[in-house]
Amino acid sequence: MPDLSGNPETTLSLAWEARALAALRHPSIVFVFAREEHQGMPYVVMELLSGRTLEAVLDEHRTRGTSLPLDEVLDLLAAVADGIAAVHRAGIAHRDIKPASVMPESPAESPMNATSRLERGTPPWSE
Repeated sequence: MPDLSGNPETTLSLAWEARALAALRHPSIVFVFAREEHQGMPYVVMELLSGRTLEAVLDEHRTRGTSLPLDEVLDLLAAVADGIAAVHRAGIAHRDIKPASVMPESPAESPMNATSRLERGTPPWSE
């Protein structure tokens, strides 16, 4: 992981994104609690989600030689698209949409339903 703590542009960008994301409330987006800094390294404190990522779900289906039912795929795509639209309306570009960033399961919900979660704001230093 590269050390971008001395990059003022990255620090300002992360602070702006964290403030904008913390103001968003949407069922397809994780909740952002705060933007903090530790020993000069900025980070974002987000809601902790349990369950599997879409990447893990797809890998399991691939291993079994099965596929997700079409109605679940359509519900999931609609939820992700709705979350991305909410983020874009706030003036933020996610920059990292991928199956590993989508959490379609939550313990309080039945697996693979329309209230999937979209991980927000992947820190630039994690790439």
